[in-house]
Amino acid sequence: MSEFEVRDLSLEECEELLRSHSVGRLAYMLRNQVELVPIHYVYSDGWIYVRSAMGQKLVALHRSPWVAFEVDEVEGPDSWRSVVVRGSAQLLDPDGPAHVQETLEHAIQVLRSANPNVLRKGDPTPARNFVIRIHADRMTGKGAFRLS
Repeated sequence: MSEFEVRDLSLEECEELLRSHSVGRLAYMLRNQVELVPIHYVYSDGWIYVRSAMGQKLVALHRSPWVAFEVDEVEGPDSWRSVVVRGSAQLLDPDGPAHVQETLEHAIQVLRSANPNVLRKGDPTPARNFVIRIHADRMTGKGAFRLS
């Protein structure tokens, strides 16, 4: 078995991992329990942008916006990276004040960088019509790296 070291990732390494993937896990509180769900996302400039259909997740985030978000990249037991983001989630209401509507338009453009049909005709997941952004208040990462 090869030798390896586990070390903390730099902020730049954490952000690179977030930018290079599109599926992570969102943890939130619902009825005094932690729920954990896989979710598609786009990371841009300190924010994680996601879409959701109406359901328990939106109800829970309305009650308590504090969340954790995780992304992993695993090549093997001695080669992996993991990032955890802690922050607050905001539902971007299209009927909200002008600044929220502007933020929503920006969020949609960010999401369209991954799929140009987001919230347009041809959208592969049209039921996911709610847009949420999560601010990366705190970001930490660890990784295992093979030693040469």
